Amino acid sequence: MIFRPMSNASPTLRRVSRFHLALVAALLAFSALVTTLFAARVPLRDQWRILGTYLQHPGIEGLWAPQNGHITFFPGLLYRADLHWFAADGTLLLWVMHLCNLGVALLLAGTALRAPGGKLLRPMAAAFAVFCLYWLGNTLHLTWGQGVAHHLMVFTLLLALMAAQRAGRAQRPGPWLALACGLALVASYSFGNGLLAWPLLIGVGWLAGVPRRALLRLALVAGLAVAVYLLSVPGHGAQPWVRATWRHFLDLLVIFLGAPVAHALDFLVPLTTPATVGVARWSGIAMLAAGVAAALVAWRRRVTAPGAIRAFAVLALVVGTALLVAWTRVEQFGPAVGASQRYVVWGALYLAALAALLPHLLDGDSATAATALLVATLFMVPTHLKMGLGTARAAHGAAETALALGTVVHDDRMVLAYLADSGRYDIVYNVSLALRKRALGPFDDPLMRLAGTPFPRHFKLVGVDRCQGALERIDPVEGTQPRGWRVSGWAWDVAARRPPAFVVFINPAGEIRGVARFSRSGGGRAEEGAGVRLARLLSPELPGLLGVGNGWFGYVHPTRRLLPLAVLADGSSACPLPVTVGGKS
Repeated sequence: MIFRPMSNASPTLRRVSRFHLALVAALLAFSALVTTLFAARVPLRDQWRILGTYLQHPGIEGLWAPQNGHITFFPGLLYRADLHWFAADGTLLLWVMHLCNLGVALLLAGTALRAPGGKLLRPMAAAFAVFCLYWLGNTLHLTWGQGVAHHLMVFTLLLALMAAQRAGRAQRPGPWLALACGLALVASYSFGNGLLAWPLLIGVGWLAGVPRRALLRLALVAGLAVAVYLLSVPGHGAQPWVRATWRHFLDLLVIFLGAPVAHALDFLVPLTTPATVGVARWSGIAMLAAGVAAALVAWRRRVTAPGAIRAFAVLALVVGTALLVAWTRVEQFGPAVGASQRYVVWGALYLAALAALLPHLLDGDSATAATALLVATLFMVPTHLKMGLGTARAAHGAAETALALGTVVHDDRMVLAYLADSGRYDIVYNVSLALRKRALGPFDDPLMRLAGTPFPRHFKLVGVDRCQGALERIDPVEGTQPRGWRVSGWAWDVAARRPPAFVVFINPAGEIRGVARFSRSGGGRAEEGAGVRLARLLSPELPGLLGVGNGWFGYVHPTRRLLPLAVLADGSSACPLPVTVGGKS
């Protein structure tokens, strides 16, 4: 027997369990730190196109417009609310996204904790399931507001399944089934694969003992809902069916499931793209086999716990999602698309559901199962930490690139690296102009609207003794018109004993021609606080990532003569900075 049950847990197993729980707690704390400090406050990738759609079509028709083949009506409502009440800074999207992900994590953790046996294994399985959902290998879906569509779909689907199970125990199943149908509609119109809620709803309702007549009505509603959805998506009937269909489908399915393992290994041993796909393929075969084995064991053991049934539904959801991706993407991109970063979240969800099921499939505690959970967690740690730091750098780069948009300088290289999707920097520039006119998104910050305005309207000039620093570097920006300069340097507010608020650049006529933020670490100063010095000791770039360094970076429009001024902590005084480009004043 591979997973040997232990009636009395050994001291070693207890230590393994405690270590695992402490490790997961530390990793989740790191996730909370990263997602709080470095969540994207600037639109990224697809969000520029989505915001452009809602700005161009402010009526109901904008909500029904397909986004990459998905009708995202309910996430669209959140985008609209974010535009109108939160200045499009992503706050609402991120809050809803995290609440939905937390709901899914609690449901899967509850499934593991309510298993009949395994006093030590249950909390370990629950902790691993939660860690999978907050693993920073999923960083795109944890720090990027667009992930709200995915998380809203999964959470409402699980709530719909819970309502269907409650209908099986109720004397009057009708109200519960109506609630389930409403939640399934939210899932369907949050993300395209939310349509899988309907067959899952029927299957879970049948297992829960919903009366046959009620199930028939549910099936009719499901058929109508799917037909209306498909008819609402332009060109749905022209989806390409590839030759050797099932070979492509199965290949993408296993690559899709194994993507988290391949990405985790890539951070330990750098892999080429073909190697990444190969690792994902074989890992996915193992994960698919584990899912089939779990189903067979559950059938033999007559596992009927509601939470376990929902966990199996999650496994089916991920498999169904892979098949839908194969249907719509495999001809254009090939099966290797399943290993891309945006799909890692699905393999991680599959792992979380498997972990939640583990205590239901074993008798008592198992040293082998506990060791497997610990090893799997340790295997995922390097990716978790490195992607967390990478998320900080990406948010930092996006915020710096936004300065170019605020100054109306086209820095194509930076926009392509941090903001644009599939090379479409023209979408970023067009939408950013519309957001700037409405003071939305990154342009809600008054700093982003200073360029082109008179300096005396905002600030008064004070003596050079009030600050220290210099403009140290000027680099021309190569890109589409209008072009400009990248500028960087350092500054220090002598009276406040801290970096100034920001830096502005004026021409001889007193017009503000550019702005800069304190987003670089700078050279370090004796006057800096102990916290900043500690951050610099941990990593030279950390003060800049945290926004507490004295180094600044920004953009300016070319001008014959440039004067940098540091706006001091009071927000109204500005002190001139010398120019020491190339070490010369």
